[in-house]
Order: sequence, then structure tokens, then C-alpha cells
Amino acid sequence: MILMAIYHFCFDLNYFGVLNYDFNHDSFWLMFRAVIMTLFTGLVGVSLSLSGANIKSASYKKRLGKLFACAVTITVVTSFVFPQSWVFFGILHFIFFASLLGPILVRAPWMCLGIGIVFVIMPAVYTSFIFMQPSLIILGLSPIKPMTEDFAPILPWLGVTMIGVFIGHIVKKYPRRMLTAEIKSLSTLGHYSLRFYMIHQLVLFPIAWLVSYILNYF
Repeated sequence: MILMAIYHFCFDLNYFGVLNYDFNHDSFWLMFRAVIMTLFTGLVGVSLSLSGANIKSASYKKRLGKLFACAVTITVVTSFVFPQSWVFFGILHFIFFASLLGPILVRAPWMCLGIGIVFVIMPAVYTSFIFMQPSLIILGLSPIKPMTEDFAPILPWLGVTMIGVFIGHIVKKYPRRMLTAEIKSLSTLGHYSLRFYMIHQLVLFPIAWLVSYILNYF
């Protein structure tokens, strides 16, 4: 989440002209985003595995409801702020989709590992203009990416999530006392990840504007 905040703040500064980078083509920023996406989608899988992803539980249904509401909010807000590149399937939309599949995925962690590796590799070895159709673009197999501010296609990211499910399955085999010390310092922020995601740009965007205003004024 810290890496994400850094990325978005730099993006905001770029939007206001303080920085001058091509976030869609610059190799550094593309790699930076790929690292963040890998961590996010991989940890989704780990979380699904550790929690058990029980679709019948009230807490899981509540989580799905929050994800859906936040994803819709992102779509609505970006349609006004970025009408030409609004977010129709960003990271929150993907996490909601992956969470719907979670109860199925956690039942077959070893199968998730194999299929997940295939899903990760597939977009690199096969694409087709057939998948440019609006109904298929979210699969991630189109050679041309859609114009949107945030895009988290099903492939390869579902593959990363499935590998995360397998990692979570392995982690569960270790005694809890062996893991507590290593993750305790990071767990607090993780408990509020969705809230952090929804709020951080409300803070960073005005700050970026203020920085640009001050630089232009002086």
C-alpha cells in the first residue's frame, strides 16, 4: 500500500504537470506498477486461503458487499474525473471478481499452482484482436490495452491470485507462533487496506494540486 501511495502521488504530480513522465510506456513506471499489482493480487490469494473464503459466512458476504460498493464508486467517480479513460475494471473490480471465485479456489490449492502459472504466462504467449471486443477485453488477451486509468485484467492477475492461494495453503501449515513476529508490524495497515485505498487519493490529489500551485506561483 505504501508503494501504491508513492505511485499514485507521482501520478498526481504528473497529472498537474509537476513531473513529466509517460506512465503508460515508461519502463520504470510500468515495472513499478507491475510490482504493486503482483503484491496486491498475490496477497488476495493468500488472504483467501488463510481466511477459508467461506461464502456462507456473514463476514465474507459483508466483505464482498464492501468491495462491490467501492468498485462501483471508483467507476462513477472516474467517469466524471476522467471521462475519456474511466475505470471499468480496475484493481478493486478484479479483487471482487477473484473473491467471488475464492470459495472454489481454496479447495484445490495444488491445482491453483499449476493453473495459476499457465494463466500468468498465457498473455505473454497468446493474444488476439478478437479479445478487443468490450465483452472480452477484461480477459487480458487483447494485444492493445483499453484507454483507462486503472486496468487489472483477469489474465495474468487471476493466475497470480491462484499462486497466492497456494502460498497461503503452505503458510497455514506452519505454526502460528513462527509467523507472528514477522508479520505483526505490518498487520495493522493490512486490516485497513480497503479504507486506505479509498481514502488515500482524496488526500494525495489535493496535495499534488497544492504543490503544482505553489511551484507555478513562485
